Amino acid sequence: MPILLKAALIFSIIVIPLVLWRRSRDPEVSRGFFAGFRVSLIILFTSVMVFPFAGWMLSDVYHYLSDPSYEATVVDIKSELKENDEGDETLMHSKVFEFTDNQGNKHTIISSFSRGEKPVIGTVEKIKYGNGVLLELSLSSIFMTFAGLVMVHLFGLFPLYFLLYATGKNYDAVLEYGIKFVIKGLIPLITSLLLGVFVYKLWLGFTGAEDIPFWAMVLMSIFLFFSMIALFGMIKMFWLKDRSLTRQASEQ
Repeated sequence: MPILLKAALIFSIIVIPLVLWRRSRDPEVSRGFFAGFRVSLIILFTSVMVFPFAGWMLSDVYHYLSDPSYEATVVDIKSELKENDEGDETLMHSKVFEFTDNQGNKHTIISSFSRGEKPVIGTVEKIKYGNGVLLELSLSSIFMTFAGLVMVHLFGLFPLYFLLYATGKNYDAVLEYGIKFVIKGLIPLITSLLLGVFVYKLWLGFTGAEDIPFWAMVLMSIFLFFSMIALFGMIKMFWLKDRSLTRQASEQ
């Protein structure tokens, strides 16, 4: 069993009884078997998910920052059927890279990143490689690492909240931060990414680089328009308003 998974289980074994004991003396929370069982499941699930996944994501970030870059050639493709959340199977493809490192050693390694679009054999791409770990320097793989870090940060607030709750510390600060992180950070970020995707796809359609039906471009233009309004509204509500209040408070 991986050490981080063991750490998650040990954390849960220690924190769950402490949380249940504190809840039994807290008049502001619902009591009973099912309420305690639900809280225990939340602690166990988030801990088991966050601890190992955080180690994986941080390891990838470390390799991105510290490992040398190489130009690698796609020499083969490994394809396999993977089941999605709806139970359907999708054919996913992983690139097989071949390159020579700084010591003159030749490597042929399968990328751990898979995609639905079939790669082209013979293309030369940038990669990071060190200590047997290969990472693609593509926009999609970097984005997946960033998205994983955001997810770990968000779900990591749950174990932290219950740990502070069990020890009687300032757990309300974690709850307040989590709400602000979602409302002021995560939702505007997702909206901005959708805007970027719509703009990129429309640019491909208008330039003829990609054959996109006219009706699809119209729909994307409508979504783009409303996404821009939503993003502007969120920035005005969550950021500009806070700055205005801060400025007024400082003037007083």
